Amino acid sequence: MALTVDNGFRSPIGKQNAEKICEHLDVDHMEIRPYQIFKKLYKYGFENFSHHGFVCTDFWEGELFQDIGRNLAAQLDIPLLILGYTPEQVEEAFLPKEFDEYHLYGSEDFQFKENQKFTREKFLGVNLKEIFTPEEMNYWWDASKWSVDKIPTMILPFHAWGYHKTEIVTEVISSLHHILDEKSMHPMLTNDLYTGLGVFLDYKIFGYSPMFEPEFAKYVRAGKEDVKQNRNLWEFAEYYFKHEKLVLNSLDIQICLSKLGLTKPALDSIIKKSKARLDGKH
Repeated sequence: MALTVDNGFRSPIGKQNAEKICEHLDVDHMEIRPYQIFKKLYKYGFENFSHHGFVCTDFWEGELFQDIGRNLAAQLDIPLLILGYTPEQVEEAFLPKEFDEYHLYGSEDFQFKENQKFTREKFLGVNLKEIFTPEEMNYWWDASKWSVDKIPTMILPFHAWGYHKTEIVTEVISSLHHILDEKSMHPMLTNDLYTGLGVFLDYKIFGYSPMFEPEFAKYVRAGKEDVKQNRNLWEFAEYYFKHEKLVLNSLDIQICLSKLGLTKPALDSIIKKSKARLDGKH
């Protein structure tokens, strides 16, 4: 069975790709659409955590995706969850310790099941019940609702395997060439719509993407990413995201802002407030 979670901000191309792959593999495809909880998360994150960088809201969203997976695994007696985070994505320079309030990453004791026995109650000190309804709180993980034998183990295989990011992508694209058009697998087209807004805010607040650029640079230095592709991607991103009118007039961003109930003045306020918080730190 394949599970996809429609957060209400999915790329239509990415959604179509997932459906085609499930059909080709002949697996049951289950999709859930908890749109409102993701909408609240993104809006709250942009308005309150942008001074931490887009990585903060994106990581928080990832924790919600994982908790949805944990709950489904417990319900269906699925014993093992595999998380695709790389070592570069969870090291402290990229993922500050205060984000990882439940000590799920960077542990050296390899307690892959024991560290799942937690109840998600807060993020960055904020009580989740102050943001989400009781019904929405059911999507967050609460280990106390499950017997010990129901709690799944979670592992991060890329922390043990040697890998080359570009080669993996190339191999996947090659294996799917008869199912998907190669152009439809470009990350600029398959990423969620809200990602563009997050990167835009990073460029306005920091002048670059503290979420993606350092991470991709580490892949290059470790020989896990093609240097030319990486350089071309971020030279294009720097050109594009620094042109405010071009970004804000794009259809994807307009759709995203409309769904979140945000306006251009609201973005200006987020940018101003975030810069003030950063100035206060120094």
